[in-house]
Order: sequence, then C-alpha cells, then structure tokens
Amino acid sequence: MGIKQRIEKLEAGMGLKNEPRVTIITIDPDGISKEDSYSVEIFPELWAYAIRGGPFTEEEIRQLREDNKSEWEK
Repeated sequence: MGIKQRIEKLEAGMGLKNEPRVTIITIDPDGISKEDSYSVEIFPELWAYAIRGGPFTEEEIRQLREDNKSEWEK
C-alpha cells in the first residue's frame, strides 16, 4: 500500500471524507502552488483547493474546470 492510499485510509477512518466539501478558488500570483489531490490548477494561475471533505476526485476536477471555463475566458 502506497503513501497516498495510507493517507486516504487514515482520512476515511477519521471521518474527514464524510465532511462537506469546502473548496477555495483563487489566483496563485506567485506561481508556487503544486498540483496534487487537494490543490488543482483549473487554468493558468487559477487554483482550487480542497480544504475539507477529502481530496478531489477526477470528476470533481473536470467539473471545476468546466464550471469556471466561461468566467476565465471573459
């Protein structure tokens, strides 16, 4: 079992994955964010962070990009 699976198992055991999702979408002006399962680059410099509710799923990432596409293209 890899470290990612261990972390997810611990989170599930602590009930973190059962919390409501809290997502913060913001600009990363310094360009220091690194993409992982809790922080996702939606578009260049625009990032989404999963603060509670476990890591983002692939479906959530796709939906974030789709939902914010029209706002970013303005």
